[in-house]
Amino acid sequence: MSEKQYNNELRGVLFTNDRRETDGHPHYQGNCEVEGVSYWLSGWIQQPKKGGDDFVSLALRRKDAPKDAPRPAKDDLNLRGALFVNDRKDTPEKPDYTGRCQIADVQWWINGWIKAPRDAGDDFISLVFERAVGGATRSTGRLDARALLAKARSRVPGQPNQPTQPTAAGKNDFNDDIPF
Repeated sequence: MSEKQYNNELRGVLFTNDRRETDGHPHYQGNCEVEGVSYWLSGWIQQPKKGGDDFVSLALRRKDAPKDAPRPAKDDLNLRGALFVNDRKDTPEKPDYTGRCQIADVQWWINGWIKAPRDAGDDFISLVFERAVGGATRSTGRLDARALLAKARSRVPGQPNQPTQPTAAGKNDFNDDIPF
């Protein structure tokens, strides 16, 4: 009997960290694969300094990195990201969470859906990564808010805001607005 082969490219997962003992330990742990590189994912529930809804702050670490490799500086956005509750979710197909992260100086959109396991256990977040277009500058990979605003203002009615989520067959089955 052969094992099923899955294509995990541009996909990831976050599980509740049931071994969390201190405030420094992440609330969520998981993994993802982006452009052929596998990463460990850690997520901490954060409260915005200026108020608003909680979000999940993400840190990524290459699976093949040495365990004693130095961590990035706090102001280094590479291998960092955030997930926010999707306040535009109006159909079951749209993601429960949206956000972005930066990997190798490239911005990536992240969409996340809360999923229930087939067997007993806690829900998890299934993630899909998509290279950001239009709002990310090439030199730093940081989002350019002015470019996003200009794009939103020039949008043709009936056209999607952002690229849609690709399916396994490479087709776009539905339209998904990313709220930033």
